[in-house]
Amino acid sequence: MTAGDGRANSCSSGSILGVEPMKAAIVLAACICSSGPAVQGRQLSGVVYSDHSGPSAIGAGYVTLSTSVGLIKIHYGKPINGKFTDDRCWDLGAIWNVRTRQEADGTEELVRADCAGRLDVEVHSAWIAVLQYIKSIAERAGHTIGFKQERRGPINIEMGGVAVDIEGYLQFPDRGMCLEMNRRGEGGGVVIHAGLDCYFRPEIEFAVQPDERGQWAVKKVIAVTRRMP
Repeated sequence: MTAGDGRANSCSSGSILGVEPMKAAIVLAACICSSGPAVQGRQLSGVVYSDHSGPSAIGAGYVTLSTSVGLIKIHYGKPINGKFTDDRCWDLGAIWNVRTRQEADGTEELVRADCAGRLDVEVHSAWIAVLQYIKSIAERAGHTIGFKQERRGPINIEMGGVAVDIEGYLQFPDRGMCLEMNRRGEGGGVVIHAGLDCYFRPEIEFAVQPDERGQWAVKKVIAVTRRMP
């Protein structure tokens, strides 16, 4: 069993360490390592799937765990308690150990977290490939990523045959943590979703796969049409 598949039991008594402030809400793919009642809290080990908080050091957000029993959404207030010993802990694909509690209204709250830099290599590599792809496409069109007061939209470029307005992403990329690990694709690939937090119009998905040398690259870009309720 690999460290990257989110199923290994890394929730021993010493795996949840002391904590320091952290800046982002994270989505994790995880395994449940405690059989105690959820209301008393539980320990989880999992893979960062996406960020739903933004760059501010204060405020609130949520993390979502994909576990052996399904997806679990975990809410938090910033700063989050945690000890992170590697810069990659803030990346998509990082493996976190967390402890949670359940509130009276049924929401699950993050209590503690730690990360030593272990990664789900597939998720992390696919995310890096998408970031590089977006940066390359933007630069070839004469644009740089980062806030510019004088910048005005829309800024339409073509990604894999899909016309996309990327003005919002160029201004507020948030380290690319608006991107989400969506699902495992065909042939060992990964599908990364760029949703509302990325400000892409339309929303798009990136199908990412490794080549025979293990180098990950975007193979297909798909426009996502949301169905009205």
